[in-house]
Order: sequence, then C-alpha cells, then structure tokens
Amino acid sequence: MVAKIIYKSDMFLLGSNGSSISIVYHFLTCDASGRSAEKIKYWIKDPQDLYYSSNACSLEKSDDDIIIGDCLDEEISQEEYYKYAVTVSAKSLYDLLTQWIQICKDMPEVMTVYLDGKELSIEWSQK
Repeated sequence: MVAKIIYKSDMFLLGSNGSSISIVYHFLTCDASGRSAEKIKYWIKDPQDLYYSSNACSLEKSDDDIIIGDCLDEEISQEEYYKYAVTVSAKSLYDLLTQWIQICKDMPEVMTVYLDGKELSIEWSQK
C-alpha cells in the first residue's frame, strides 16, 4: 500500500486512501510530530513498556512487531480494532520515525509512505 502525504498551507493532506495506510498517515501526522517521534523511538527500544497511546493511535508490541491501531473511534469493539489495525516490524517503524524527524524539520512538499507486508518506508522530495 502507498500513501502520498502532501504538505500544503501548513497542513498535511492524505493523497491516497486505504484503511491500513490511513492509520499510518494518522499516526505520523497526529502522533509522531515534534518530540513525540523521539519518545516513540525510546518506547520501541524499551522492552518493559508494551503499550503506547497518543492522540489518534495506540501502539502495542507483539514480539518483533508493533500493532498500530486507530483510537479515535471510542465505540469500536476490540475485534474491529484489531481487524483494522496495521502490524509493522519494530525496526521499520523505528527507522521510519528517524526519517520522519528529519522530514518534520525539512517540511518537503510531497512524502510517499510505503507499506509492504510489515515493512514501512518513506521517500520525500521538494517540488
């Protein structure tokens, strides 16, 4: 799955659609901005802390993976939550957050996030 994230007029816009990639988009644009990305990277490396919750998403460790779920809908059942959650490798999320920190400083116009199985990656450029 692919999501194009466009930065325009001080706002992030989602240029692609899909439930799994939309959750990643919400996570990046709502939960991983500023210092939050560093806090989440620290959380990923902490073996004792299994859960992380923020504005739009919650994170849960499962072996070497991270489950990212949408926590905006308070009425959603646990079954639905896991049905629509996305599971990514902890390493790819950590690497993506490292890049996201730089992206937030540079504010490129277009970012493309890729979700291939459990692997996340990102490309960005100025237009």
